[in-house]
Amino acid sequence: MSRVVVTARMLQEMLAARGPIELPRDALLTPAARDWLRERKIPVTWQDASPPGNVVGRIPIVIDLKTPMLRSLLIALERIVGTTETIDPSEKAGGMVAAVRTLCSGVTAGRYPRGIIFAEDGNLPVCVANKCRGIRAALGLCLPSVEQAVRQFAANVLVIEPARQTMHQIRQMVQRFVTLRAGEAAKAAIEAIAAMEGAGDANR
Repeated sequence: MSRVVVTARMLQEMLAARGPIELPRDALLTPAARDWLRERKIPVTWQDASPPGNVVGRIPIVIDLKTPMLRSLLIALERIVGTTETIDPSEKAGGMVAAVRTLCSGVTAGRYPRGIIFAEDGNLPVCVANKCRGIRAALGLCLPSVEQAVRQFAANVLVIEPARQTMHQIRQMVQRFVTLRAGEAAKAAIEAIAAMEGAGDANR
């Protein structure tokens, strides 16, 4: 598994989000990040990350394997998450909406622990996924946003726009997404979402 590289800018983003700074115990801090922490005397909680082998089941990934860059990306991700199951989002296979629904139905049914979607524009898959019962999809903009999504509302589907991220950033976000556990704050969020889903059924 690749180790997360933490920069000073990432630490600033975590602090700006007004959450505690929590980092994996094996994180690699850049010299600037170390200086940033030393100067500000900000407390850091060091966490033991679960190894990929502890992730139950396969991880489904919506990914267009006709694109060479995405094929290379999938190989790199399989080193992080272990066994994957790819879902084709091409028009020939039914399009992005059908692919997202297939992934979400697998997560909802408990066949998969979490799912990952790669899309040119992440807005459509996030919207479609969040219409599915039991799904909490988040757009992966940066490592802190992914960590916040998992901790605060137990995101179980991550949407990434690969054209906007470097390969290194994508690997970091995926690694944290599949190994990080939801925080205490997520319980209230999940209950609130479940109540809204139940109210929606009652109004139909």
